[in-house]
Amino acid sequence: MTAQNTKAAATPGWAALTFSPLENPLFRSIWIGGLVSNLGTVIQRTVAAWVMVTIGGTPLLVSLVHTVAVLPMMLFALLAGALADMFSRKVQMIIALIASASVATLLWLLVVMSWLTPFSLLLCTFLLGAGMAFYVAAWQSSVYEIVSPERLSPAISLNGLSFNTARSIGPAIGAELLASFGAAAAFLANALSFIVLIFALLRWKPKQEEKSGPREMIGGAIADGLRFVSMSPSVRGLILRGWMYGFCGATALSMPPLMVVELGMGPRALGGLLAGFGIGAMAGALGVARLREVWGAERVILTSSLLLAAMLAVAAFSTFYVLTLVAMTLAGAGWVLGTSTFQVAVQLSCPRWVAGRTISIFNMVFFFGLAIGSAAWGMVAEVWSVPNALAISSALLFVSVAIGRLFPIVEPTLEALQPIGKQPPEPLSQIDARAGPIVVTLEYRTREGVDEDFLAAMAQLKQIRRRDGARKWRLTRDLDDASLWVERFHSPTWSDYLRRISRRLEGDLPVYEKIESLLTGKPVYHRRVETSVGKPLSQTGVDVSVS
Repeated sequence: MTAQNTKAAATPGWAALTFSPLENPLFRSIWIGGLVSNLGTVIQRTVAAWVMVTIGGTPLLVSLVHTVAVLPMMLFALLAGALADMFSRKVQMIIALIASASVATLLWLLVVMSWLTPFSLLLCTFLLGAGMAFYVAAWQSSVYEIVSPERLSPAISLNGLSFNTARSIGPAIGAELLASFGAAAAFLANALSFIVLIFALLRWKPKQEEKSGPREMIGGAIADGLRFVSMSPSVRGLILRGWMYGFCGATALSMPPLMVVELGMGPRALGGLLAGFGIGAMAGALGVARLREVWGAERVILTSSLLLAAMLAVAAFSTFYVLTLVAMTLAGAGWVLGTSTFQVAVQLSCPRWVAGRTISIFNMVFFFGLAIGSAAWGMVAEVWSVPNALAISSALLFVSVAIGRLFPIVEPTLEALQPIGKQPPEPLSQIDARAGPIVVTLEYRTREGVDEDFLAAMAQLKQIRRRDGARKWRLTRDLDDASLWVERFHSPTWSDYLRRISRRLEGDLPVYEKIESLLTGKPVYHRRVETSVGKPLSQTGVDVSVS
């Protein structure tokens, strides 16, 4: 067999790569359950908007149905991600699904008993969205635990396929249930749709992660997540680009009703545009894993942005429905190529200890861009025109491609995100987990003539320390001995110190090695606990009777 044939045999084909995660029985059962649940969610949202009209809702209340459905993703994403990192993701998903099923059942009962009001419909829709926000945060950070790393991209693509399949056929199913059996049947279908997914999750037995010290407080966990993102340039770039993508591309999701009016057509034409967008999105979801494998994340996002921008420009100037339909179909493909690739890139750019929070921050910012983008383009369409709104958003997408070159996607290797695993030595005295602040100092003696290299390396180390949770980082130089440098930083408590140590990554080793290469010997390491003058040591959390 030739080398070329060997390479071809080793590279999986499109179908093998795209559907490979379904070979995992657990992922397959959860994916099927998710598809059923997504169908129920789309059916509920479709029927809810119509029910709001029938119970006397104003146009504002009708539009608020969609708003309150997606608002929880912005409000609760970070909290949900922090909880997913702190506690069992499986338990969080099951609780969120049971809560959602309960709210859907309540909505069904309100319709059956003729007690439904516009306020109760909006409240139930908001609570259902909140349940999904907590479920999505835990599920997206769990995919990595269920499938192997090389199958992560197709697994996320299949999740996108599930949602877009539901979005394509769900409205038709909802309309049929509404017409044949009434709104109560549609809401009951949503309540029952959670059962398959709940039973699939009950089969999952995730590995128990060892955690050092007491569990984090929720406020500290959220702060650590925000700190990690702010101290990680590659993740910051992804989030910024995701926001730009959502803001500029929001016209593809919000403008179709106005596009139909501009063309002088009716509801069936709108259904065609939405179905075309959904079919294109399904096609994009099927192809994104293969394209990412061949091209890489950066090129896929570049292509998706150009495709989406070009199709929005076509839709802006089109006066023919068929041409607009083709543009919206290709726009759907471009949209999913971009969003799926962003999701994979974010998951592959953060260690497991902060995965839930990082993904949730990305989702929160992305949905924020989508929400304000929809409102902004609606205002542009009202003041100028629908074609102008589409044309301007298209132009900004082209600009975002150029800006994206300033923040290229740099995905670390799987090994680089693994914890170093080396634990610090036990202190000579016993120390309570809540004792602190813990002050860490390291004394470095540098070789002659390496000051600039040392400062550059220490700037990288500062970012690593702060990313992992260090506070009040300082670097000082001895005035009487120019070769002596002292690094100093704090951890609020002993348990915070242990958590910071456990977060050091293999990918950081080159920085440590670079610093050591500039020294005359090993750094001198000290750990101290701050005390107040006149305060007994026993009150600081240190037991001096043990040595």
